[in-house]
Amino acid sequence: TGTDDVLSAALLWELWQRGLNRELGYVDSWWTRMFEKGTDARKCDDGLVLIGERDTEYGRTLLKHLSDGFSARCGAEKQVRTFSYLRGLDGVRADSGKSGSKAPLKNDSSTSKDLREQLDDTPPEHAEGRSQFDYLRRLADEIERLDNDKSFAENGTKAIGLVGTDLYDKLIILQALRNRFKTKTFFTTDLDA
Repeated sequence: TGTDDVLSAALLWELWQRGLNRELGYVDSWWTRMFEKGTDARKCDDGLVLIGERDTEYGRTLLKHLSDGFSARCGAEKQVRTFSYLRGLDGVRADSGKSGSKAPLKNDSSTSKDLREQLDDTPPEHAEGRSQFDYLRRLADEIERLDNDKSFAENGTKAIGLVGTDLYDKLIILQALRNRFKTKTFFTTDLDA
């Protein structure tokens, strides 16, 4: 099993392959020639948004590795922004049976339609109960603000990454953000297409 730093390096390489700060080079001797001349070839105009679980070590560690790796390649931390959430965005935790919580267990028979209906049925900015759907709306607003902020990244947000252990949380986040950011590259781990 690979470690988190190896996984984050592979994810960053894949993002570069998909056009995130692609003008950095790496493909031929041009990269070496630029540095020999003393010019700065590390032009990072694309921003990266990372969203991860705050309440798991895995989420915090992988977010840190991705953020540090992106910053190391670009030479600055301003083009990467991290956001965090607590597991159980829909008010139900996937591992609630193990932790002794009284919350009902999630099961694999749920469909994407059910998750979408939950998101659509929740009143806007209604912060009542265990669900955090109101947070997703504010998160989408903040990402949109960053996308238009030239001081964050010249080309705006180019990719949005999801890191966490709860599959249902990832699906809910993807459903909440995908319609607003259709041109962005989304990526995650442990979720098959």
